Amino acid sequence: MKKAFALILVLILLCGAALAEVPHLSGQLFDSAKGAVNCLASGAYDRLAAELPVADAGAWADFAAGFADLSGAQTQYAVAFWRGGSWYVAVPIREPANERVETLVLSSADGKHVDGYRRAPWGKVQSAYRGSDYLYWNQEYTGGGAMLMADE
Repeated sequence: MKKAFALILVLILLCGAALAEVPHLSGQLFDSAKGAVNCLASGAYDRLAAELPVADAGAWADFAAGFADLSGAQTQYAVAFWRGGSWYVAVPIREPANERVETLVLSSADGKHVDGYRRAPWGKVQSAYRGSDYLYWNQEYTGGGAMLMADE
């Protein structure tokens, strides 16, 4: 009985230690991701390279060229999630009405500084954040208009 209790105690402590290792998510990451979308859409690659020095202006220009269309990009919806030892902040370029919507994804191991970037379809982002224990929306996308609910 003592061995079983000790094993359970060790497992509880290990789980608590694993949860404690998740760094705090800075709201600045949402701002950085939205700013990056605006810079990519406007062609302000020098400014983007200064704000997010994970790539130079030429690399950001090449990255932007991979998107089908950045004109009229949205920054209203963004989601952050913890997965595999990093925070990811994803901003869909268009309203995320389907899984094919192109999305800018920034990564951060410390929750404060961007250390990577990639492009992904919204469906892959959804799959990634559904498996996350930590999920934050700056404004959640609900798909469609307002829903009226009766008071009880």
